[in-house]
Amino acid sequence: MPIIKFPYKRDRQGIPHPIISIEVIHGGLEIPYEVLVDSGSESCIFDAQIAELFDVDIMSGQPEQVSGLTGGSETYYVHKIMVKINNRFYELEAGFLPSMDKFAFGIVGQRSFFETFTVKFDRLKEQIELQEYGG
Repeated sequence: MPIIKFPYKRDRQGIPHPIISIEVIHGGLEIPYEVLVDSGSESCIFDAQIAELFDVDIMSGQPEQVSGLTGGSETYYVHKIMVKINNRFYELEAGFLPSMDKFAFGIVGQRSFFETFTVKFDRLKEQIELQEYGG
């Protein structure tokens, strides 16, 4: 797989961040979603409203704890999901967190995402590069 390049996206204050657009897929539905590529995060964590749009019972997933993200320790529920990045499909493990709705984007982290891609951050060029392992 060739290297996929994404420009950083700027927040309301004009600060660039490594945020990429993906599509979350389930049961024939594809929902566009922005995610922060976060090398400091252990897991992929998405807003629980995404699972609700797919009519997935988030509580049926494996419960895990996250702290720091929301200011305290909270439970999220891990499910295997399909995502589309640059017209290619990938199965990832992502946790759905009910309180993620206060953030404008999800998070992709070490487990699952960084196990699928080699990731290069280029702050000066305000660009992130992904290359699928084996590609």
